Amino acid sequence: DSQVNVRNCTFRHNQKGAMFKEGRMTISDSIFTQNEFAVVPNLAAGSVIGNLIHDNKVGILVRDEKEGKLAIAGNNIYRNSRYDLRWGSSTAPISMSGITGGGLVPRYSMKNRSPERVGPSTNRLPRSSSE
Repeated sequence: DSQVNVRNCTFRHNQKGAMFKEGRMTISDSIFTQNEFAVVPNLAAGSVIGNLIHDNKVGILVRDEKEGKLAIAGNNIYRNSRYDLRWGSSTAPISMSGITGGGLVPRYSMKNRSPERVGPSTNRLPRSSSE
């Protein structure tokens, strides 16, 4: 089982800035801007830490997640036109902390989730007014 580390990169003008599936990846200290989808973990284990994610259509889209294997921490996520954070069909817990919104409140699309420990038994966050 290999580990991929992506650090200090800029992802701009892509359909998907970074998509990782069924593997272990750490994305840190990078910039995601002007992408359709900035970060898309899908059945992935790993970390999205300390990134600047702004001016995309969707900041982070979690499609499906391996039970407790994904951490999202210390990212500045803001001004994404549809969602800053969006969950697909995943119901697995995801560790989240230190998410800021560039002075704005990040817009979430989650069902039964909270920003500290995301999972099916946690509190519901406000939904985006664009839904």
